[in-house]
Amino acid sequence: MLIAGIDVGGTHTDGVLLRGKEVKAQVKVPTRPQLDEVLQEVWWRLLDESGAQPDQVARLTCSTTLVTNLVASGELEPVGLVLIPGGGLEPSLFYYGAAAVLEVRGMVDFRGRELLPVDEGEVREAARYLLRQGVRRVVVVGKFGPRYPEQERRVAAWLRQEAPELKVLCGSEVVGGLGFPRRAATAVLTAAVQAPVQRFFPQLQRGLSVESAAPALLLLRADGGTMPLAYALRRPVETAFSGPAASAMGALALLPPGSSCVVLDVGGTTTDLALLLEGQPLLCHRGARLGGRALQLVALALRSLPLGGDSWVRVEEGKMRVGPERRGPPYACGGPVPTVSDACQLLGLARIGDESLAWEAMEKVGVGLGGQDPRAAAQAVLDHVTQRLAAAVQEALEEWAQEPAYRLWQLRHRLPAPRRLVGVGAAARGLVPNVARRLGWEEVIPPLAPVANALGAALARVTLSRTYVLDTQQGRVSVLETGDQEQLRHGGDLLPPEAEELTLGFFRREAQALGIDPQGAKIVSAELFNVVRHWRRVGRIYQIEVRLPPGVLFAPELP
Repeated sequence: MLIAGIDVGGTHTDGVLLRGKEVKAQVKVPTRPQLDEVLQEVWWRLLDESGAQPDQVARLTCSTTLVTNLVASGELEPVGLVLIPGGGLEPSLFYYGAAAVLEVRGMVDFRGRELLPVDEGEVREAARYLLRQGVRRVVVVGKFGPRYPEQERRVAAWLRQEAPELKVLCGSEVVGGLGFPRRAATAVLTAAVQAPVQRFFPQLQRGLSVESAAPALLLLRADGGTMPLAYALRRPVETAFSGPAASAMGALALLPPGSSCVVLDVGGTTTDLALLLEGQPLLCHRGARLGGRALQLVALALRSLPLGGDSWVRVEEGKMRVGPERRGPPYACGGPVPTVSDACQLLGLARIGDESLAWEAMEKVGVGLGGQDPRAAAQAVLDHVTQRLAAAVQEALEEWAQEPAYRLWQLRHRLPAPRRLVGVGAAARGLVPNVARRLGWEEVIPPLAPVANALGAALARVTLSRTYVLDTQQGRVSVLETGDQEQLRHGGDLLPPEAEELTLGFFRREAQALGIDPQGAKIVSAELFNVVRHWRRVGRIYQIEVRLPPGVLFAPELP
């Protein structure tokens, strides 16, 4: 079986193609604004270099920075948010990223029972207000929408009737879970990126397929797993952070099983950090944040720094500045300004471009540093970058220390950190050894490190997470992520072991229906609530989360 992976970075787009465990082709090309052309170039070069035909490739996985870039650039369509908050926390305390936020009366309780219906006249007035504000996309989110989506659907129907020009999305259709503010923010972001995603993803599919001989096209998601293109079109926010996630999965594929380490992915534009603990990437237990929004999004615990091999180096008022801007390729490769890679070239840490041009670039930097010679200027650049990257690793560890999984690892091993730094990415070989020495850690630069992200995309397994609510009094089981409900066919009270076994059965059935192998699925949390009436228990409510964790299909053969 042939599989392929393509990782779209800010500087380079990388690709790998594997036949079995053997890497048959690897490609690195500059990323250009015409992204569809770049992807096609990588795809066809992989086929040419491997001698493969398109119909021989079983699956192709891509990582994309589309959603992250849209947020970073501010190129988001304004979205209106209609909340059905019910009782409890004040909705105005939270940031949703919406252009206009309106609340309408209505209430659903935590068990999915409608306590207060929504007033149709109030909703129609909300539609007229949104039109006056110039908003054309609207999201409707109810506090317990996934447990009773009908109330959201009713509001959406009235909005469309009153203002047919509004494009209305129900929050329960695109994001599940009970974190109301996070779910609302995620639904707003989904609507804001919907139009560019619906333009780009089909282009991606057309560009990477050949009539009837198209491979299965998957996208990498924020948790390091893969998802089909059709799913990504419905829930595009889950593709955020897929680039940094690819580096974590690539390192996982290249390291021995059970490895614990910090992964430093040094690209041309940014450096991304991830943490592996005993062969598993660390997940954010509270979900990810993007553009100031707290999202209902399962994601790896990642950290990014706007510093890479192509970062612009200059001296301003006697002080060195490196990045965050990237003005083009290194000066040694014909770029317009000195870069970190030029310093590495001059110090013998990289082999790129024309060495005489790298010397000239560092000569320019040396002038600003009081007339230092080029080699001394290059060393000053390396020291500056090394210090910043080492500080970023320490800051990331402090942030990750709040994650329960990291705390458990520390207790078991009686260590504050793994003390092993694994470098991947185009500029890793020149920078990571110096960062490791500054930290006093062991360094590892695995084979295939320059294309580790594409390898991680190619080898990433499908992930799946589902939270089941079993209500023995109502005789109902519901899935928070999808809003699906069915009868709980089990008489009487359920004991905890019985509830967990039932839940694993539900998960296996759904996974198999989606074409996913459920092997390795684990219960990651289980809560029990007693339902009490007149001082006696009349039922139980279980909330049990099952997850198929991120991982790789297999370890590739290393050169």
